Amino acid sequence: IQCGTTLERVTSLTMHISLVFVLFFALCNARTILWTAAGGNPMWNNAGNWDCACLPTEQDDVVIDLHNIPGNVQIGGVVAPALCKSLTIGGTSHFAQTLTVTGALSIGSGTSTLAAGGNLVIRSSPDAPFKNDGVFNVQGNGFNFSTGTLTGAGSIVVAEGATFNITDAAAKTISTTVIVNGKVSAYASQGINLALNNGGKFTVQDFPTSSSLSLITDASSSFTVKGSLTFNGPQLLFQGSGFNINSWSVGASSSVSINNGFTSGNLTATSGAQFSLVGANTEQRSFGSVNGGTWTVTGGTNSFQTLECPTFYAKGGIVNVQSGDVTTFSLAGAQLKGTSLNAGAATFSAGLISSGLKVTANHLDLQGSFSVTDNNSSLQLTGSGTVSQSSLLTLTGGSSFTIASGATLKQSASLQFVQGAAQSSAPQLVNNGAISSTSSLTVTGLTFNGSGSIDLSSTATLSFINVAYTTNSLNNNGAVSISAGSFTAGSVTGTGSWSGNPNSFSVTSFKAGSFTLTSGSVTVTNGTVSTLTLNNGVFSVGSANLGTFSFYGGKLQGSGSSQATVVAQSVSFKGSSSQTLSNVILSSNAVSLECGSANCQLFTQNASLRPIQ
Repeated sequence: IQCGTTLERVTSLTMHISLVFVLFFALCNARTILWTAAGGNPMWNNAGNWDCACLPTEQDDVVIDLHNIPGNVQIGGVVAPALCKSLTIGGTSHFAQTLTVTGALSIGSGTSTLAAGGNLVIRSSPDAPFKNDGVFNVQGNGFNFSTGTLTGAGSIVVAEGATFNITDAAAKTISTTVIVNGKVSAYASQGINLALNNGGKFTVQDFPTSSSLSLITDASSSFTVKGSLTFNGPQLLFQGSGFNINSWSVGASSSVSINNGFTSGNLTATSGAQFSLVGANTEQRSFGSVNGGTWTVTGGTNSFQTLECPTFYAKGGIVNVQSGDVTTFSLAGAQLKGTSLNAGAATFSAGLISSGLKVTANHLDLQGSFSVTDNNSSLQLTGSGTVSQSSLLTLTGGSSFTIASGATLKQSASLQFVQGAAQSSAPQLVNNGAISSTSSLTVTGLTFNGSGSIDLSSTATLSFINVAYTTNSLNNNGAVSISAGSFTAGSVTGTGSWSGNPNSFSVTSFKAGSFTLTSGSVTVTNGTVSTLTLNNGVFSVGSANLGTFSFYGGKLQGSGSSQATVVAQSVSFKGSSSQTLSNVILSSNAVSLECGSANCQLFTQNASLRPIQ
C-alpha cells in the first residue's frame, strides 16, 4: 500500500511539472509582433518588415500600426498561408493602415481589431481563404470584401457606425459567422455574387444596394436581414434556403427571383418591379404584408399575410393568401388557399381554389378547366364575365360559384359546370345576375339556383343533367334538354325547343317554340307552345295554347281542381301507347287518329275533346 501511494504522488508531481512547463513555454512563445515596413517591400512574408526580423506564427499577436507613415501590407504570392494568433490594423496612427490579402491568411483564436483608421482588402482566390477562429472586430469603414472566402470557427463583428463593404463582381463565399451591426455597402457595376455554405451565417441590420445581387446558400447556412433590405438594382436572386428578411423594398426596374425556402416580413415594391417564385412545392415561403410588384408563381408553397399588387400570375405551386387585393389576377395552374382574395380583373384557365378561400372578381374571363373544392371555398363574379374559350368548372364539397346581383356572364364558347367527387356537403351554383349564351352550356349534378336570368340565343344549347334548378326567368331561343333532376322557374320565354325527361318541371308562365317530353313530370300554369310532343310522362297545365299537339303516349292533365283549358290548332293521336286526358278540356278543329294498324289507346278521366268554340 505504501509503495502504491508513493507511485501515485510521483505521477501527480510529474503531471504538474509538465503542465507548468507547457504554460511557461506558451507564455514565452506568445508575443506581439509589430509591422515596421523596413524590409524594402510591402510583403507580409518578408521577415525584414517585422520588428522581430521573423515571420509571424500562429502564436503571435500581429499589429499593423505605423505612427508616422501610412501602412501598406500585402499578403499574396506565397504557397503557405500567412499566420497569426490575432491581428490589429490601425488604432493609434494618424495615417491609413492597409492590409491587402490576395493569398491565404489564417488568424487564430485571439481577438482581432480593424480600427477606425485601418483598411482590410480581401481579394483572394477561393483556394486561399481568409480564415478567422477568433472574434474579429470591425470598428471603422475599412473592411472590403472583393473576392475569396471568409471561413473559420470565429466571427467577424461589425460595430454600429462601421461598414462592411462588398465590392466587385467576382465570386465571394462566406463560411463563417458575419454579424453587421453597422451598415453594408454593396456595389459592383457587373453585379455581386455572394454564396454562403458550410455553416456560413451572414446577419446584417440593413442591406442597401443598387447592383445586381446573387445570394446563394446551402442547407447549413443563413442570410438574415434584421432591419431592411433596400434593392434598386437590375436583378436579385435568392437561391437556397435560410433566407430571413425582416422588411424590404424593391425598385421599379428590378427583377427578383426566389428559388427555394424564404421568410420575409413586409415588402414594398415600386410599380414595374418583377417577382418570380419557382421550385418544388416542398419549398416553403412566407411573406408578411406585400404591397406592389408583378408576381409570377410557378412553384413552391407561398404564403402571403396580405397581398396588394397590380398583377399576379399563379401558374403553379401553392399560393396561400389570408387577405388579397390584386388588380389583374391569373390562375393558370396553381392551387389557391387562404381566406379572401379580391381581383379587379381575373383570368382562370387552370388550377384549384381550395381550403375555404373566397375569391371575388369584378371582371372574370374563363379560358380552361379549373376547380373549386372544399367547404366554404367560393368564386364570385360581381361585374362582367366572359367565357372566351371552352371551359370546365368542377365544384366539389361545400364550394360554390356565384354570379352576383347585377353581374353578367357572357358565354361565346362552351361552358360546363360539373360536380366533383361526392362529399358530405354539396356544392352550389348560384345565378343572381344574368347569363347570356351563344354556345353550349352544360350543368351536371349540381344544385343551381338564384334570382337571376338566363338568355339563350338561337345558336345556344342548355343541358341540365340531374340538376336541381330554380330560377326567376329563362329566355330560350335555342335548345334546352333536361335529364332527370328538377326545373322550377317563374317565367320561361322564347321560341326555342325543349326536350327531356325531368323528374319534375314547374313553370308559372311558359312560352316555347317546341317541347318534347319523353318521360317525367311537367307542370305549366300558363303555357304557349308552338309544337308539343308528348311521348310519355305527365304534362300538367292550368291553361295552354298549342300550335301542333302530337300525342304518342303519357298523360295530359289539368293541374288544378277544376278542368284545365287547352286549345290546339291541330291534335294528332299517334302510336300504340296509351294516351290519357284527365281533368282537361282539349279544344281543336283539326283532330286526327294516326295510330296505324293498331287502335289508338285513348282514355279520358273527367275530360273532353271538343271543337274550338
